[in-house]
Amino acid sequence: MTKINLDLHQLLTDAIGDDTVHIPATVDLSELLEFTDAVGGEHDLDLLLHDNRLIAHVWSVPDVQSVRPDLNDDQAWEVLLGVEKCLDCSFGITWEIIEAAAIARFGEPHEHRLKRCREALAHYGGLELADFLADAMLWCQENNTDFETVLQAARLYATRDNGDSQ
Repeated sequence: MTKINLDLHQLLTDAIGDDTVHIPATVDLSELLEFTDAVGGEHDLDLLLHDNRLIAHVWSVPDVQSVRPDLNDDQAWEVLLGVEKCLDCSFGITWEIIEAAAIARFGEPHEHRLKRCREALAHYGGLELADFLADAMLWCQENNTDFETVLQAARLYATRDNGDSQ
């Protein structure tokens, strides 16, 4: 866990403008802090890191959504949490890591699957999808893979990635 030292005295002095302030004898934190927004509100993360001789590369929900616009805010946050959990400081976090984590958690976007299928079928020179599937069946036989099991998995992927319940 990274800890940052916040100098509350300095924050309050900067906000109030003086080292001494008149407050009621009984100190209620809510009353004390209502005179300043130095503790609450926004703080400059870059400045806080700099003051504590720390660096950080911050990733956000919009960053994830720039790679995967099909994800909502909660899903994008799940991706970030997954990346954080598996963070390897030898590699860091990259756009590729974000995309791979999104695929691992939520599957490939529907558009990617369609594009890949179009590209594969283009090699068949206008032949039917049935020809492609027949070749896939032969490939499964040659590689000792059960085509029906693969087809069932494909149906699950397509349903999940398309958001259907069929």
